[in-house]
Amino acid sequence: MSRRARHVSRPRHALPLSAIALLALSAGDASAQIVLRAEGGEASGTLLDPTGRLPFQIPDPLGLSSHRSTRPRSPSGLLYTFPWRAPRERVWGEDWLVRASASLGYLGSSGSDGEARFDKYVDLSDGFIAPDLAAGLRRRDEALYVDFRAQNAGRDDALYVGGLGRLGRFRVDGFHDALAHPSMHDARTPFLGVGTSSLRLPTGFALGGPARADLAVPRSTLAIERGRSGIDLIATPTPAWRISAAWRRDRREGTRPTGGSMFFAFISPALGSVVEAPLPVDQITNDVSAAIAYAGSRLQADLGYDYSRFENAEERLVWENPFPSPAVAQGQMALAPDNHAHALRGHVALQGPWRGRFTASAAWQRMEQDGALLPATINPALAPWDNVSALSRTSAEASTELLVARGELQLRPWRPLGLRVALRYEDRDQQTVYASRLGAVPGYVPEDGGAPATPQLRLGPAAFDREQLLFLAALDLRAARGLRLGAEYRRDARRWQGRERNRTADDTLRLDATLRRIEWLTLRTSYTYSRRRGSPYEPDPNAALIERAGGTAAVSAPLLRRPDLADRDRHDAELRLVLALAAAIDLSLTGRYRDDDYAADLGLTGEHGGDVSVELSHQPSPRWQSRLFASVDRRDRTIAGVAAQGTLFPVDNRWSLDSEATHVEVGLGTEVGLGSDWRLALDYTWLHGSEEIGYAYASTGALSPFGGPNPLAAGTEFPDLRQNEHVFETRLRWEPHEQIAACCP
Repeated sequence: MSRRARHVSRPRHALPLSAIALLALSAGDASAQIVLRAEGGEASGTLLDPTGRLPFQIPDPLGLSSHRSTRPRSPSGLLYTFPWRAPRERVWGEDWLVRASASLGYLGSSGSDGEARFDKYVDLSDGFIAPDLAAGLRRRDEALYVDFRAQNAGRDDALYVGGLGRLGRFRVDGFHDALAHPSMHDARTPFLGVGTSSLRLPTGFALGGPARADLAVPRSTLAIERGRSGIDLIATPTPAWRISAAWRRDRREGTRPTGGSMFFAFISPALGSVVEAPLPVDQITNDVSAAIAYAGSRLQADLGYDYSRFENAEERLVWENPFPSPAVAQGQMALAPDNHAHALRGHVALQGPWRGRFTASAAWQRMEQDGALLPATINPALAPWDNVSALSRTSAEASTELLVARGELQLRPWRPLGLRVALRYEDRDQQTVYASRLGAVPGYVPEDGGAPATPQLRLGPAAFDREQLLFLAALDLRAARGLRLGAEYRRDARRWQGRERNRTADDTLRLDATLRRIEWLTLRTSYTYSRRRGSPYEPDPNAALIERAGGTAAVSAPLLRRPDLADRDRHDAELRLVLALAAAIDLSLTGRYRDDDYAADLGLTGEHGGDVSVELSHQPSPRWQSRLFASVDRRDRTIAGVAAQGTLFPVDNRWSLDSEATHVEVGLGTEVGLGSDWRLALDYTWLHGSEEIGYAYASTGALSPFGGPNPLAAGTEFPDLRQNEHVFETRLRWEPHEQIAACCP
């Protein structure tokens, strides 16, 4: 995946209004993209230039075969894009080839109005900018090379990548990637000490007194700055052997919003409510890996080791209670503890008869953390639970082991017929055993400051061990010239511990067909039916265990079913159609529909929807390319629930919610060469989203267990959610000389 894929996936229209002028210069030519091949990393696009092209990377006007006037088509029936112009390098000295390029400009933006979403993953601050700097050296006689590339150098979203090596012998690649991730620019918090683990209320905001809405609270920014660095080492002492190692360091610093509660929220301000507080972030993750691989003519194998360590400088967050409940002066939240993990992995592949290939892999991982445990509360009214001496042990002693093994056999005994059988086994063993107790009495504090004043008698969380066995059998038949048929059966069987079902099994049958008998038509279609069943459903799986220990078991609605465990029937159909309207014109149509029916009276009861998209592309020459596209996506979902009344779930407290969401996207774009020196790109996209949410209820008791509003005030639907966005993008490029170019996107 591209190291900057998060930029491309983010809506490009998030830039409200910007202007940037760029001047590109090159010594030689920089049309070759630097790629960090190890671990799949590569330098790619940014928000200002999602294409990821280097400054002089343009379609090659001589990139067509002398035997064709248009581009050939891929197996899916779509036209291949035009190739980029080959790099040109200058001779330096007697043995070296050099190339270099630079894009320089000025960036000005406006219109964000302080919304953090416009600044996610990109630095839009006004000033001079270097979107792309690149350089490379090659020594022809010894196959040595050095590459370097920088995007947005010196800014908060800079990316630096580079590499050196000798072709066929060794390679060293490195990168540093910086990103800003603001949550909001207009945060208002009464707390002092933002960015630390202790939040205090200012003078005038009396602890436990009435909330002061009239305090002058300035705006502040909550954001996380992330810096990621890495090095990859690869050596190939012989053509058959490869040794590799890699290191990654991820540093995150800043603040982000989080939530906590004081007793039951929204019942009465005198009892407590929800607190949104700035959470400090100061974390470092280091990952190290090493592997050795062998690739022969009939045998391929590799063995690797991975180690990961996470360190968090902040152990907990403590905040003063801004609500008038006198029982709790402070709230406390444990933050992510330090932890580490080890993993061993291996793969092997063998060539066999009947054009066969057998592959097998296995991986074992152990995750551990032994952080110091915090007291159950810091509320003196619940002493001695406010002291670590009340804990059954002072550290977590937590660990989990995961084993995954997989084998697959592919055969083609007859050229038109392919067979595939695969088996995968996974076993997760959670070895953490902890009992929360005070002396001989089991229990824990469920609500800090809640009633009753003593802890309720319950046990800690279940282990949640899991086993999974996945079986797959598939065949592929070339029934006739240009016609391919496929069928696949999959069974996913799982065993659960501590959950509402001990066993579940998903049986899936998929049929597909591809037709390419007609020169101008490619058709792909598939239909999938999936059915999930399992052992009897127990709403309270740990009730007996808790009661035997003298605790009070939690109560769940008997008719509630969790979506990942409930019986389910799924129908999924898909159709893809590609029409070659002319030698340089493609028309593609895609449609999909999925229907999920859950055997549940409460919870997620049903979900269905589909999408249709169409795209028309025209590539008559490297100097002119255009496209038109449109898509519609519709999703409907039904959820039902029941409000508890003590330990009962009366029918009169039942409610249901229906959501109907629609997303429409329409756009067109063109890129055209104007004369010999100018190139113009124009793009327009219209995005429309809407969601209608309606609800029904048997009585106002379903809205609140403490007495809801009257039916006229409650209504039957929420206001519709609607969003419309129009996005215009332009890029004008002037290239009077192969070493000088200017553009304004």
